[in-house]
Amino acid sequence: AFKVAVEAAVQNNLTYISLPSGVFLTNELLIPSGFTLRGNGKNTVIKTQYFANDETDGDGNSLSFDGNVVGLGTTSGRDITVYDLTIDGNSENNILFSDELDNYIMYFPETSSSLFRGIEIRNTPGSGFYVQNSSRVSIENSTFVDGGLTDRYTFTPLNAQESTTLRINDCLFENFSGPVDVSVTSVVST
Repeated sequence: AFKVAVEAAVQNNLTYISLPSGVFLTNELLIPSGFTLRGNGKNTVIKTQYFANDETDGDGNSLSFDGNVVGLGTTSGRDITVYDLTIDGNSENNILFSDELDNYIMYFPETSSSLFRGIEIRNTPGSGFYVQNSSRVSIENSTFVDGGLTDRYTFTPLNAQESTTLRINDCLFENFSGPVDVSVTSVVST
């Protein structure tokens, strides 16, 4: 349903989707460049489908077999805004994947000129938010809590390595086995 809604918005020259209050179960939500996804604060919850390991969506579209739920619809994104919503990894009903990059609930590598504000990332089976190798990205007023099914592995709430012009304001990071990773970055404000 998310895929259909995003495609319909793009075809109608709209650059956003505004989600009402409620819980939305999904395997994958891909956001194209130049697009805004807006919720209704903590009342809008995007929750990972229970044991989300489907190979197709039932309409002939192959799904990737990973734990990346909200991410880019292209190889590198630009002018993306995501704000005022909760992303729940539903960790007690999901699994870890063998590749580290498959365990980020939000996956936005090589993103530029983008804003992520008022997001709560919680209950992730693995890590939280991946924005490695990005530029001019702002993460504001967000919460990253209760990540990782086990302390056996290192799960980071935020991985922004190798980024330039990165701003992290008023964020809470709690209950992940690893640290926020902003190593090898330049022009960073936290």
